[in-house]
Amino acid sequence: GNRMKAMGVIPGPSDLIYLKPGGKPVLMELKTDNGVQSPAQKQWQATVEAAGYEYFIIRSLEAAQKQFL
Repeated sequence: GNRMKAMGVIPGPSDLIYLKPGGKPVLMELKTDNGVQSPAQKQWQATVEAAGYEYFIIRSLEAAQKQFL
C-alpha cells in the first residue's frame, strides 16, 4: 500500500475505461453480485459523472455485453 501511495496512486478510480469509438470514455467498476463500492469509489463515480462521463458498475460479462455491444 505504501509503495502504491508513494507512486501517486489514489484510491477509488474505476477498474476499466472503455474508449467508445466516436464518443467519450466510459468508466467501469467490476463487482461481484454482492460486491459494494468503497466510499472512495463512490466519490470517484460522483466526480466523473459530474464531469459528464458515463460510469457503470458491471457485475457480469452478460451485463457488459448488453450495455456495450
